Amino acid sequence: MIRLHSLLYVLLVFSFLSSCKKDVNSILGDDFNKDRNIGEYYTDTTFHITAFTVPDDSLYIENYTTFMLGTIYNETFGTTTYNLISRLLYNSTNSYIRTEGEKAEYIDSTILLIPFSGTYPLAENSDFLQGRSFTLTVYEIDEDIRTSTELDSAYNIHSEVAYKEPLLHSENVTLHPPLSTDTTETENIRLRLSSSVGMQIARMLEETGLDSSAEFPTKFKGLYFKITPAENENQSIIASFSAEASYGTQLTVYFNGKGADSASSYYNFALGTHFTQIKKDRSGSKIESVLWDSTKEQEHLYLESIGGSRIRLKIPNLRAFTDTVAINRAALVFKVADISFGGIKPPANIYLYKYINSTSLESIIDNSFNSGGVYNASKGEYRIYITRWMQDLLLHGEKEIPYLDLSPITDIRYFTPSQVALYGTAAGENSVRLEVIYSKVE
Repeated sequence: MIRLHSLLYVLLVFSFLSSCKKDVNSILGDDFNKDRNIGEYYTDTTFHITAFTVPDDSLYIENYTTFMLGTIYNETFGTTTYNLISRLLYNSTNSYIRTEGEKAEYIDSTILLIPFSGTYPLAENSDFLQGRSFTLTVYEIDEDIRTSTELDSAYNIHSEVAYKEPLLHSENVTLHPPLSTDTTETENIRLRLSSSVGMQIARMLEETGLDSSAEFPTKFKGLYFKITPAENENQSIIASFSAEASYGTQLTVYFNGKGADSASSYYNFALGTHFTQIKKDRSGSKIESVLWDSTKEQEHLYLESIGGSRIRLKIPNLRAFTDTVAINRAALVFKVADISFGGIKPPANIYLYKYINSTSLESIIDNSFNSGGVYNASKGEYRIYITRWMQDLLLHGEKEIPYLDLSPITDIRYFTPSQVALYGTAAGENSVRLEVIYSKVE
C-alpha cells in the first residue's frame, strides 16, 4: 500500500511538471535547487507592460579628464555632435619668459595641441578613424564660465554659451591616431592659430599680470570648439581626447624669437573649467516620431548614451498579481531589434532605476550575484533581474505602481557613445516581457 501511494505521488509530480508551459530552469537560469521545483510556477503573459522612449537630457559632463569631439549620423537616431566649451588657465610653471618683464612684441606662432586619450568609441581600435576628418571651428567665448566653487556652477549637456564672431580658427582636421598595428608616435591634433589670436591672448594676459593668472579668464573667457555636423554615415567620426596638461593638452603662444639659434619666450595655457556640449538633430529620424509617445503600443524602443534617449516603462497591473505568492525570480527581458549604426556599438550593460531627479536615482535591479543587464550577443537580448523589488512592492510597496527608467550603466551613459534599438511592447513574440517564477503561499 505504501508503495502504491509512492508511485501515485511520483506520477502526480511528473504530470504537474509536464503540464508546465516551460521548464523554469531553462527560462531564468539553472541555479535553482532541483528539489524545490515542486510548487514553483512560471508566467510571462500575466503582466501588461507599457513602454516608450524619452530624451535623456539631464546629464552633466563637466571637468572630466577626457572629452569627445566629433559627429555621428544615421537614419534611426539622427545627428549627434560633440563640442567642447573651456576656460583657459595660464600655466606659469610650463611657461618660459626669456627676459624679466618682457612683453610680446611680435608672435612667432600660436599652437593648440589636443592629444588622443587612447579610446575610440566607434570601433575596437583606432584603425577605423585613420584618415577620417571633421571640420573644427574655434571661437572665443563671450561670457564668464562658472567654476565648480560657485553656487550655480553646473552645465548640462545642452547648455548654450555665448561666443564671439568672427571665428578664431577653422580647419578640416584629419585624424591619425596610433594604429593597432603601428608603434610609431601618435600624430595628435595640432592647430596653428593666427598671429593676431596669439597677440590678443598675450595682451590680455599681460594686462591682468602674470602673477594674477586667476584674473586672466575675466579678460579672455575661453574657447568654444565646434564641430560641423555630419550629413551622412560616411562623415561619422568621433574620438576621445585628453583634457590634462600632463598629457600635452595646451595652447602655447610663442613670441619675440630672435632667429633659429635663440628660443622664443612663450606663454602656456591649460584647459580649465570645461564641459561637453551635445547638439542633437533628430529631424526626419525614426526616433523623432516616438519620443514621449505613450499613447499607443510601440514596436520599437531606443537607447542612446551621452545625452541620447532612455526607455520609460510601467507595469500597471502588477498588483493584480496576488500578494499570496513568493517571488523566486523575476526578470525583464528586452530583445534587440537592431545594432547596425555605422560602427557604434550597443551598450554592454544597461541599468534599471526609478528616476527621482537629475541627480537622484533609486536602483531597481537585484543587488546580488546576478543582477543582469548584460548584453547577450548570442541570444540578442538583455535580461534584468528585479526579484527583490517586485516582492517588496507586492508586500510593502507604494499603492501607485511607479514608472521605471532604463539606460546604459553610468560609465557608458556618460562617457561612451552607444546606440541600440529594442523591440517594444507590440512586437509579437519579441515583445518586452516580464518573466516570473513564483511559489504560492498558503
